[in-house]
Amino acid sequence: MPRALHSSKKDAIVDSLIGGESRSKVGGVLCNDTSGLCLISEGAMRGETNNSGVYTNLVKLASQLSPHQAHHANHNPPLITLESQASAVLIKEYDGRTVAIQVPSGNNTSHLSSND
Repeated sequence: MPRALHSSKKDAIVDSLIGGESRSKVGGVLCNDTSGLCLISEGAMRGETNNSGVYTNLVKLASQLSPHQAHHANHNPPLITLESQASAVLIKEYDGRTVAIQVPSGNNTSHLSSND
């Protein structure tokens, strides 16, 4: 895939996750490949690229908690939620890619920065 087209496709995916009026409270998004290499990070998760492999490892470890599901054709990877007072991070694998989305807890959005 040409680099410009690949980049615009990634931008469209990220915009659909954190862009627009209806998603204005989403703080950030990060997407890794199967090895834990950060493919893209935006918003409040932009600074997480050095630790991005942790999210992929969490998904792999959580999948081992239900090993009988991993052998089924319709395997649905677990959704992991990490919560703190300031925010929650939702982590899930989609088509071999690990996606982490940070959202503020409750009405607290002051801690999230767009780093733009």
